[in-house]
Amino acid sequence: MNIDETIVEKFLRQEAGLENHWIFSQIVPGEKAFEQPDCSKRDEVELLLKQITRLVKDFRPFNFDLYNVLFPQWRTITENTTVILSVGSPAPYDAMVRMKDGKEYVIFDLIRFLEYSNSGYDIERIIRQLLTHELAHICIHEDYPPIQYQGYIERLKYTTFDEGVAHILAFAEDMMSFD
Repeated sequence: MNIDETIVEKFLRQEAGLENHWIFSQIVPGEKAFEQPDCSKRDEVELLLKQITRLVKDFRPFNFDLYNVLFPQWRTITENTTVILSVGSPAPYDAMVRMKDGKEYVIFDLIRFLEYSNSGYDIERIIRQLLTHELAHICIHEDYPPIQYQGYIERLKYTTFDEGVAHILAFAEDMMSFD
């Protein structure tokens, strides 16, 4: 996977213009969705950046065996995927897949992730869960592209399939042994 740290690096250097990145106009269709990140969290964001970078590079999805069965090409697909590490997404947009110029990107907001960490959650587990979930979307879209369905029912069926698979794969480390 490729990692794009541009937004986070600008935040850490206290540069202006974060809100001008394309992701903030793609979070909510037709809106500019940006929340000025708290500069007092720069040190925490910097530590989290290192942690996420390591986890992305060493990624092993939850339900590894099932992931391999469902997505035999997942390594190849995700090898070409870019994870954009950002700050400034409004709640509840912590992790998402968005498209630009025909390419899908995984977007993680580190300020939102700090909320998990500061609430006592195991942040490494959360990151792996969210990577498993968001990359499942990328893999699903490879075989079943999210076309513009005309009717509400068709869109609902596709969304249910897409989200259902992604959620079940990220539900537990090994759902076959989950009790």
